[in-house]
Parts: sequence; C-alpha cells; structure tokens
Amino acid sequence: MSLHEHFRDIFWDAFHRPKFLSERFRIRWEDLESVNELLSGPLFAMYECGHCDYVFEDKTRFSFVKEPEDFIAWLRRLCLQYRAAIEELSPQDVREEHDATLLRYQCDMKEELCLLLEEHYVLAGLLKKDL
Repeated sequence: MSLHEHFRDIFWDAFHRPKFLSERFRIRWEDLESVNELLSGPLFAMYECGHCDYVFEDKTRFSFVKEPEDFIAWLRRLCLQYRAAIEELSPQDVREEHDATLLRYQCDMKEELCLLLEEHYVLAGLLKKDL
C-alpha cells in the first residue's frame, strides 16, 4: 500500500463524527471543532490531491509557514492541543470511557496522518528525516 493509499485509508477515522454516549464528551468534541477544522483543511487536501501545496502559497492564512518543518510543527501542536483537551476530562462512567476512547483513537489517527504527511515531505526531499 502506498503512503497516499494508507493516508486515504485512515483519513475518515480521524475526522468522522463519532456516535457519543455521553453529553460531556460530545460537548468537548464540539469545543474542539476549531482545532479539528485547522487540521482537517490541509489534511483533506492531502487526501484529495496527494499534496497540500496551498498551505505554502496562502500567505494570508498561513503566514507562519515558510518550510515543511514549520507546517509539520504547527500540525503537531494542534494534535497536542486536541489530545490535552481530551485528557482534561476524566471519564466518570462506562459511557464516558467509551467516548474518551473514541476521541483518543481519533487523535491517534490525526497524529498518524501528520506522520504520513511528514514522510511525504521526506520522500519528496523537502524534509530531512529525524533520526
């Protein structure tokens, strides 16, 4: 399976609307929508087109992105922010534990997509692989 095929294979696991069993974690997911949107835009471009070059061209929305390293670091910060918001809530019962597990899995998939995007830049010779 190619990198892009793997990316496409897991994309919707990261961004679909979960079926929540608890109100508290549904509200937390809604509170995270702005972070989700920031992540999903560029990652959806990769899903659709096999690249997200627009991030480097749009100096209005992405003025802080000069190099692939900047872009990857920004995506990683967003994933950390997403995960921290999930972990702030301690599940109080089985339903909330179910919902927390769902959101953690979605965050794992977001992080995996970011790693695949990083690998895309490494393979393109635009980014050096961290050793």
